[in-house]
Amino acid sequence: MPQNLRFRRNKEDLRDRSSSYGWYHILPVICIASFFFYLQARYLHLAAFPFTDEGVYAEAGRLMLEGLAPHKDFPLWHLPLLPLYSGIVLKLTGNMYWVRLLFLALNCFAVVPFYLTCKKLRDNSSAAILAILFYLTFHELMFQDFRFLAIRQMANNFLIVFFYLGVCQKQWKWKPIVQALLFGLSVLLFLPNLLNFSFLALAMSYSEESRVQRSRELKKYFLLGVLAIFILFIYFVFFPRSLDQIVFGQINREATGRFERLFVLLQAKKDIYLYLLGCGGLIYTAIWQRKLRFYALAFLGLVVTSTFLSSNFFPHYMSGAAPAFAFGIFGLGIGIYQFCQRLPLSAIAANFISLIIYILLFSYQFSNTFPSLYEQWTNNRNPSYYQTVVALTKTPEPLLTMEPIFAVEAGKQLVRTPIEIYFRAPGIDFPNPDVANKFSQQDFQAMATEACTIFLEGKGEQVFPIELQKRWRAEFQTFQKTRWGTILVTNNFGCH
Repeated sequence: MPQNLRFRRNKEDLRDRSSSYGWYHILPVICIASFFFYLQARYLHLAAFPFTDEGVYAEAGRLMLEGLAPHKDFPLWHLPLLPLYSGIVLKLTGNMYWVRLLFLALNCFAVVPFYLTCKKLRDNSSAAILAILFYLTFHELMFQDFRFLAIRQMANNFLIVFFYLGVCQKQWKWKPIVQALLFGLSVLLFLPNLLNFSFLALAMSYSEESRVQRSRELKKYFLLGVLAIFILFIYFVFFPRSLDQIVFGQINREATGRFERLFVLLQAKKDIYLYLLGCGGLIYTAIWQRKLRFYALAFLGLVVTSTFLSSNFFPHYMSGAAPAFAFGIFGLGIGIYQFCQRLPLSAIAANFISLIIYILLFSYQFSNTFPSLYEQWTNNRNPSYYQTVVALTKTPEPLLTMEPIFAVEAGKQLVRTPIEIYFRAPGIDFPNPDVANKFSQQDFQAMATEACTIFLEGKGEQVFPIELQKRWRAEFQTFQKTRWGTILVTNNFGCH
């Protein structure tokens, strides 16, 4: 048996050294990614969830393309890359559907470079596929934000490609330039990327075999880090109020207790299994998998930043640790495979047992998340939402609504007066009676005087004073009532 065990180990090491990555090796992964993409894209033209931050990013992108400066001309509590993406694709296509479809494709097919990276590190296709299946069924990651714009999901894509280049494309002559672009752009997307990319850069450097290689990689990644910090410095200098809004504004938000967050995560019924399995896999990998140790430590850092770095906390913040949990599953899969290989069984029987364990692990994950994901994949169809958007396209602008996405979808300009509410200043959480205290009744009436159309949707009905709403309904013409709200057309001067 020891001789047989040595043969198996030598065979695995030989596979590590001689792996090739033709297109047919990744065909199963492309099929998996395509299947999950299809499930969410099938009804994307009818999907609607207007109460996310997507509308904020889309409207900010529109304003930037009109020549307005973020932070100076309108508040923006994040960096500008995601709004710019939204604004540019919206400008080119004229439709949020294409903005969402491309975003969905980027999120789904990011598992291909992630799979290739895992397989390069340890040549175990089954464990790598297990990891991407957990990634694609991470409930918090997919529930709303795989289709509707979200910063952390986009940040994951940058991180995965950066990881892939550092591991799989070491000899590519353009690798340093592309990695520099990824690092530089990523910090203009999401500020914690500066830490997350640094963790991963250190892991890739210290995983090199020789001291000379480690030193060379450390110097290269140090320069990339300096470049990223310089880009941030330039941004904060040339965009007034950006530092106050992006850094100090977030710090001064009402904080969620650090240990309270752990209780929130433990109560995440759909994802607690993934959290425990992923973190357990990372800890196991850091202790017992020498080749993967530094990567596991880097990804543990990702989990820590996602959980504890921000002052406030919401469960969807954990979607930023999705690559970390997936890598933990990969490391755990490697451990299961090695354990089965040590059993007094033939190689075929040992492989079969490990595969059965993989299937059982994923089956339990899928049983946890399937009902909710199925609801999103098939039943999140809201034709009445798009009927409302069509109705808004027929009314004069500017439009007064508390959700910018309605104006974006309808191609209408927004009333600019309540811009602080549009862009959700830290400390303003809806529904929140303190929001109304930011404006007097005269301020709200001034908004109505500026507007040609008023949309009293759910959030607007919570923000606008009730007596003012009654007056508007009596004074202005009701254009249409929908399940999403009431459309009023004003009789203000200049409105047609």
